[in-house]
Amino acid sequence: MASSSQDFDINNDGTATLTLSGTPKVAVSGADAANFVVSVQPAATVAASGTSTFTVVFTPTSVGPHYATLSIANDDSDENPYTYSIQGTGVASAAAELSQLLERSMGMGQQVNITEKTMPFKILYAANSTATSFASKVPSITAPVVGDNGVFSPGNTKAKIAFFGTDADAEAGNVRILGWSKVSKDDFYIPVVIAETFLITFGTSPGLAGSDIDENQFFADTIGSVTGGHSDIKVLSPGNNLVGWIEIPTLGFQYIEVLFDRTTAASLNCVMAEL
Repeated sequence: MASSSQDFDINNDGTATLTLSGTPKVAVSGADAANFVVSVQPAATVAASGTSTFTVVFTPTSVGPHYATLSIANDDSDENPYTYSIQGTGVASAAAELSQLLERSMGMGQQVNITEKTMPFKILYAANSTATSFASKVPSITAPVVGDNGVFSPGNTKAKIAFFGTDADAEAGNVRILGWSKVSKDDFYIPVVIAETFLITFGTSPGLAGSDIDENQFFADTIGSVTGGHSDIKVLSPGNNLVGWIEIPTLGFQYIEVLFDRTTAASLNCVMAEL
């Protein structure tokens, strides 16, 4: 399993210099602290209206979620130290990604807040689906398997999903997105539709030679209307060979599953980023 990194900004929104007094400036603790390393520490001081950046590298030692806490000792009057929970997920079939709560407000009193600089996408590898109809999904005593089958375990409240496949320029396919929850009393899992059938159409925007999404894979630039599902779904369908995406609420589900009906495309797949 590969490592991945995430940059964070410390933004001083106050009128006085902020001093980071810890050694190290950003410390890591928690059950899985050994899997997280601050590879680049921030500066010792952050000027008023200024910014200092630090980098966390996540190196999983096993498949599944890993948790830690970042602690920043400082001279802020009401939040010293400032602590922030982080999570990374070890994925056997694709590069591990460090996921965070991107839309959470993280103010240190009136003086400082921390924001992320990137939103990593994680390849779901939905078996490069060549299915010509949606797979039947019924309640099961077995939990969905995270990995090579279009299933992920969400850590945040929303996710953005973009689509790609091995055909380009007007080839199309249908998508359905499910959420799985466990019925604790009876110990089985039930699937619920988050986004009912919607059509995706490829443009001519390819991946990158030598990467997991290579020059023979093309992104969908047109995302059709969702025929049913949750009211909080957002769709960006730019056309013109730009990458489109759908944003879904994860609604507290333990697992999210993406299903495909390839229609005219040779195969379909997707990438996901949690918000």
